[in-house]
Amino acid sequence: MKTHETFKEDIPDYSLPYLINADSSGLSPEDIIAIDDYMQNFYIIADEVNGFVVISTLEDESHFTSHPAFGLACNVITCNISILI
Repeated sequence: MKTHETFKEDIPDYSLPYLINADSSGLSPEDIIAIDDYMQNFYIIADEVNGFVVISTLEDESHFTSHPAFGLACNVITCNISILI
C-alpha cells in the first residue's frame, strides 16, 4: 500500500464516530450531509487513482477552534486524511 496524498485537517470531534466507524447515532441529518459533502472531494481524488480514503487521528485530546474543516466553531481533533493506492 502506498500513500498517494495526505491532508492534515482539524475534524470536528463529533463527526469521528461516523467517519471512522460509520456510527451516525447522535448526528442530525444536517450533520451527516455536511460531513458527506466535506468528504466528497477526498473520495473523488481516491476514485481518480483507484485508491481509498483512510482517516487517522494525530492527537488523543480535542481542542477548540473557530475554523474546523467543516461546520461551526467546535472542538476538533487533528487528523490525517490519506489517499492510499
